Amino acid sequence: MNSVFVFCLENYTMAALTDKLLVLGREGDEENPGKVFVNNFKSSDSNKDWTVDLPEGEYVQGVAAGDGWVAASTSRNYLRMFTAWGIQREVVSLSGPLVSMVGSGDKLFIVTHSAHPLPNQQNFSYYTLVINNKKGLSKVTGPLNLPLTPTCELYWVGLSDTELPVTTDTAGVVRILLSSAWYPVCDTKTQIKGKSDTFFVTCVDQLDNQVRGIKCRGSRYPQTIPKPSPSSFPLEVPLCITGDRGGLEQRLICSNLMKPVVGSNEELDYKNRGQELECLMKLFAMACR
Repeated sequence: MNSVFVFCLENYTMAALTDKLLVLGREGDEENPGKVFVNNFKSSDSNKDWTVDLPEGEYVQGVAAGDGWVAASTSRNYLRMFTAWGIQREVVSLSGPLVSMVGSGDKLFIVTHSAHPLPNQQNFSYYTLVINNKKGLSKVTGPLNLPLTPTCELYWVGLSDTELPVTTDTAGVVRILLSSAWYPVCDTKTQIKGKSDTFFVTCVDQLDNQVRGIKCRGSRYPQTIPKPSPSSFPLEVPLCITGDRGGLEQRLICSNLMKPVVGSNEELDYKNRGQELECLMKLFAMACR
């Protein structure tokens, strides 16, 4: 197994990893075809590896993986979908060149270039896909416009613990997609001291109300030596009013943001409704003073 991984790392420049799949992509050039390599390391089959070469003149731009599926975005603005065992299932056309993509479970989140931006703006589109390899179809939403802070760049994309799309821009604003709207849920720049410091997000834990990542002093990306220490910030919507009232309004908004993801979990739903009712009653009492 180690020899296979060493070989792959020497030839491939992009990767995706789940608890069952290792996916590696080689961009390709005029002499070498674009290639996708997959190691299904949890499979009971003796042959755990498979590869696929892209057609001539088509190159790999990004790879992602989830529960039983593999995706590759290519230079022809194609999204090629495979099962974990290498069966081709779908080819979808994207609206522009890939910026980034990430997958988890049955969800795939894709960001692409859209068109030439206005001054001090970025112009990106996003897709969300729900993948069902058994039916051979994916539920595709998009392309839709991706919001960013003016004069800033896209810094990180991911999926939360509840498999909702999340983005961070270079202004430090973390946004989460809920019911077709992007909500700013954390401003990491207000949580760090140095002007040149940044917070590199690694995950958003919505159920614990935390943004987790690594503080980077004087740089945009974490250093490997010394070993970085993880940190976390609470999810806080940027409200106009602070103090006791602002704190109650913050908790009320957080409970509203939790409603779409609670689902059939009766315990979480009961706890969330209790928090919402408590906040409403306290705000009502404050207004009656």
